[in-house]
Amino acid sequence: MERSVAYEAVALQVLLPLQVIYGFVVLDYSIHSLMLYGNLARRLLPVANRGVQLARFVIGSSQQGVQYDSTLMASAQCSVHELNCMYTGYDPCMYTGYDPLYPTSFQQ
Repeated sequence: MERSVAYEAVALQVLLPLQVIYGFVVLDYSIHSLMLYGNLARRLLPVANRGVQLARFVIGSSQQGVQYDSTLMASAQCSVHELNCMYTGYDPCMYTGYDPLYPTSFQQ
């Protein structure tokens, strides 16, 4: 078996269970693409993590009486909401029509 074909076969065996668990589809699973995706994830996830930490700080301090701009609060709440949806795989807004960035637009 050619070396590149062997890498692709192994990559596919690794990706299939991940696709079942996380529900995503990978169209290109060459070793080079996987390395690129891995490098991107290593660089982007810490940035996203810092953003969510800041959002949680803003929400927590607002509960202690610190006043923030309503747009900042809505953005912080939206960031935490999206993280929770990614973590749980469930988005209640998808079923209710509620948008945390535009809470006044919600119609029951």
